[in-house]
Amino acid sequence: MRILHITNWFPNEFNKNEAVWIKKHIEALSKNTINRVYHFNIINTRKLNYSKDKQGELNQTIIGIPFRQWFLFEIFYGFWLSYQLLIKKIHKDYDIINFHIAYPMLTYWNWIKRWIKKPVVITEHWSSYHFNFGVKKELPRVQKIFQQHIPVITVSEALAKDIKLFSRADFQHFVVPNVVDDEMFYFEKDQVRKPFLFMVSQWKEPKTPILVMQAFLESEISLKYSLKIGGYGSLWAEMESFVYSNNAEKKIELLGLLDSKQIADNMRQCIAFLHPSDYETFSVVCAEAVACGAFVIAPRIGGIPEVVQNNGFLLEENSTSQWKKALQNIPNNFDSSYDLEFCRENIGNKYKRVLLEIKNQFEFKK
Repeated sequence: MRILHITNWFPNEFNKNEAVWIKKHIEALSKNTINRVYHFNIINTRKLNYSKDKQGELNQTIIGIPFRQWFLFEIFYGFWLSYQLLIKKIHKDYDIINFHIAYPMLTYWNWIKRWIKKPVVITEHWSSYHFNFGVKKELPRVQKIFQQHIPVITVSEALAKDIKLFSRADFQHFVVPNVVDDEMFYFEKDQVRKPFLFMVSQWKEPKTPILVMQAFLESEISLKYSLKIGGYGSLWAEMESFVYSNNAEKKIELLGLLDSKQIADNMRQCIAFLHPSDYETFSVVCAEAVACGAFVIAPRIGGIPEVVQNNGFLLEENSTSQWKKALQNIPNNFDSSYDLEFCRENIGNKYKRVLLEIKNQFEFKK
């Protein structure tokens, strides 16, 4: 099967870590399929900038513009997509077109689609649908994308529900979870647990690290274990201030930015992995911790219950009192196990089956 992927998010020269989950999805699919990626993005820069690159099956075009006006961005994306599909016809040798992240790429799909005689699917990872993109007004141009009955792949059932509520649309959906790198995040049967709790993330809203830090200091568990925190983000300065103002340097260790090996080692060694957040569409770090055999504690929100099942404890609400209660009930002798559900091979096979089903449905309707 030949698959054309079109996305406005992808790792690039300006941001090596941008949307790595999209890259991992496509890499997982690569076995017995041919995949070409067209990445087009408009970013906000101080001055006009243009970058074009082609490496193997990846075509990237990035335009830097010194302003941010979403209506104009939508038009630019619409022109680019029309040119690629209607003039250059980049899709003609492919069996299916897979768009990753619907908005703003597909704002004008209702005008383009009548000339495209190929099956189309959208893959979504974005939590913004849950929060209505951070605004109170309705967003009809975004909603219209999903009202055209395009099949949608989401990383969780929770995200599919969010998109349907946001768009007021009913569409066929499939779940293909995010990929866990099982060569890095794996279970070691004889792993010795060390006396510390661990959490790591890009600390920005809707993450709530201070809730756990406060609960930890107020809990008797801080007499037995330390709390190690890795990561970075807009909340990091507030986290540092909290530690210093509470003289908690000996109890809470801020590790900063960690690489994948350091994260995996800490997940295998910790007594429990903690993930405080007000919302998650999936939570890759929780899936990675599960793969490492860690006992995971997280709120019962969004897609987390689809990830953390037997290997942990789910809070009924993301509050200091609930975290204190959970920390006091961490098992002393957790019988670690592991789950390969999210490994590259499993996700790749599931992804391929979904695309084949969509392709076959399209052929049947012709």
